[in-house]
Amino acid sequence: MDIKAAMLDAEEQRRQQRWHRLGLVAAPLLAAAALLLAPDNMSPRAARLMAVLAATFPLWLTEALPVGVTALAAASAAVVLGIADTQTIFAPFSHPTIWLLLAAFLFGAIAQWRQLDRVFILGFFTARRTRLHDLGTAIAVAAFALSTWLPNRASVALLSYVVTAQDERFGKSFQRLGLSSVAFASALGGLVLPIGAPANLIAIAALSQYDGREFPLLYWTLVAAPLAALLLAAWLVVVRVILGADGAQLVHGDLRVTELPLGGHRRVRPPTTKMLRTADLPAFALGLDRSQFALAVVLCATLLLWSVPGVMRLLGLQSAGLEAALAPAPVALLLVAVLFALPAARRKDSEAKADPVASWQVAERIDWDVILLVGSALALGHQTIDTGLSHWLGDLATRGLRVQSVTGLTWLLTGLALVMTQITSAAVTAAICAPLAVVMAQQTGASPVAPCLAVGMAASFGLMLPMSDECNLIVWKTGRFHRMQLFKRGLVGLTAAILTIPPLTLLAARILGV
Repeated sequence: MDIKAAMLDAEEQRRQQRWHRLGLVAAPLLAAAALLLAPDNMSPRAARLMAVLAATFPLWLTEALPVGVTALAAASAAVVLGIADTQTIFAPFSHPTIWLLLAAFLFGAIAQWRQLDRVFILGFFTARRTRLHDLGTAIAVAAFALSTWLPNRASVALLSYVVTAQDERFGKSFQRLGLSSVAFASALGGLVLPIGAPANLIAIAALSQYDGREFPLLYWTLVAAPLAALLLAAWLVVVRVILGADGAQLVHGDLRVTELPLGGHRRVRPPTTKMLRTADLPAFALGLDRSQFALAVVLCATLLLWSVPGVMRLLGLQSAGLEAALAPAPVALLLVAVLFALPAARRKDSEAKADPVASWQVAERIDWDVILLVGSALALGHQTIDTGLSHWLGDLATRGLRVQSVTGLTWLLTGLALVMTQITSAAVTAAICAPLAVVMAQQTGASPVAPCLAVGMAASFGLMLPMSDECNLIVWKTGRFHRMQLFKRGLVGLTAAILTIPPLTLLAARILGV
């Protein structure tokens, strides 16, 4: 298995090198072409901005340079080329969405550092399941639930370990099915909450930055949760159909999670006092130590406060003062700060002072690349409006594609995002397509909400290729899949996405009146 994994790594490195070289060659060529082919009716600033975008997009798509480096270089180039001044270009890097992303990443990093994710998994699989299809269902539901509040790659990495640790006692086909469930259900779970995936927040930020719409976080969940639940239910049916008659066979015990590595300790399930005693930490409540319980309470309080403005809107009791006071980013950052003050559990027989629940060391685990990407995308997107480039591009797209309705626009942009996310990351796909959705909707006189939200959701469905998403790569590197097997499974997910995302987002937007 080690030799096979090494071969997979070498092949992936060669593919990435070719892809990177393509990006480095394409960037200057496309920038030069954009300048040379700029029409006479385009302002010089807009032409220079188009050249910057033409060079930036291939670098983002191929990741020829680190995403954060490309983001900073693109913003800096806009200043050097006289498109806007320094303060104007870098102001969007302090957009509230940037700070909300930072808070979300901190929550996820602290949860992993305090092993709350592993305790969740240990607790989830304690119930005895005696049929094979019950195990398949449990794997999918666990991945879905875990990825609603953790980064998708964290839930995929953890549950892939659980599935592959079974020593093929349920067969190779069950392992492949379990890994497929982990990848697909994690993508669906990331849709439920706005903080579940960066693409979600990028879509919401695009509505605020380019259209002036403050979209409540609760509204995202009201739109995305039914879609995610529907697709998860459909996938569970597929799991049962694939297992067929074999799924009804009795198996002895459930998934082996007793060897799940927990910070160097081998803890035994269930996650109660016995488990905590292994780590020399006293149980506090619900089988959690004090730091894990405090983290869970703070996370729930954050989600509750985020939902208050949306609930008030639904009840017709909208209050500008309340919405300003409960703005998502300040609320999240304030409650994250509380975790740095709360004391964690002190080890038994230790006189040392208890550490706080959170440590700034967790900042090393944050996706700073994504934060810089979002800031640069907001900055460049704002300049497309200031220079008039957005109206020129939107008019060109709507006339060329002859899309004049919000329905046609939503289907078109969902398809575009699904194609793009197969060759680049979800965050890059959303950063490129979400502003385009807003601009094209404005050109047609339609509401940009449904197209923009559809783009944000579709960006999470990079399921067909190993390089489409980091989660796909984790699953593929287990060696249980051929490329064609992964492609076929991903094609099923893409088909489900294109058939469900546009109609459900359009329906939800109409019901919510946005």
